[in-house]
Amino acid sequence: MSHSVNRTRRGVVKAAAAGLLSLPLAARGLRAQSADGVKSVQGRVLIDGRLATPGMAVTADSQVETGPGAQAVFTIGDSGFLVRGRTLVILRGEAPKDDRPSAVVRALTIISGALLSVHGKGAKSIDTPVATIGIRGTGLYVEARPNETYACTCYGTVDLAARADPGVRETVVTKYHDAPRLIRPDAILKARVMNHSDRELVLLESLFGRMPPFGQGGRY
Repeated sequence: MSHSVNRTRRGVVKAAAAGLLSLPLAARGLRAQSADGVKSVQGRVLIDGRLATPGMAVTADSQVETGPGAQAVFTIGDSGFLVRGRTLVILRGEAPKDDRPSAVVRALTIISGALLSVHGKGAKSIDTPVATIGIRGTGLYVEARPNETYACTCYGTVDLAARADPGVRETVVTKYHDAPRLIRPDAILKARVMNHSDRELVLLESLFGRMPPFGQGGRY
């Protein structure tokens, strides 16, 4: 990769970090809140049927639902999530253990709506009504639509498959939004980057003291 491209990407990250507080969900205390749970809420957000507030616990088997125009940021273990409005997400995972103080998300189902997430190393999965997505240490944006799923692998490796036909599949490896896709019951199609930003990825990774890999000092 050329030095000019590297400089451009480092510039994106620096600008993103400088502009974090302009995000509607950003707050000065986000990174200081190290425990698992809700970091920020905008609008009506329900966690297991209860109105969400900053600091509220989110467990490895919680259900998260957002109203129109709402958003929420929360963390579980080494995974961070930004949930858009009109979204219903069901988490599945493991509760904390004696040798592991945090819960671990192993899988989640996006019934409807949109979710941006970042994950540490290890296999996890995301299901939608149309697609199954296997993820490994990845930044990923997903929109679950009635007849298709949009998935942008912002960085990392994912295995995409159509639920109706597991033979419709593709493994995607990216470093910088290189291969967004539309997954349909009978095809996986190329798409464009939409509806999520580098600033949001920087925000989520910063909750773990990390930076996205497209910046200097990336972890992949």
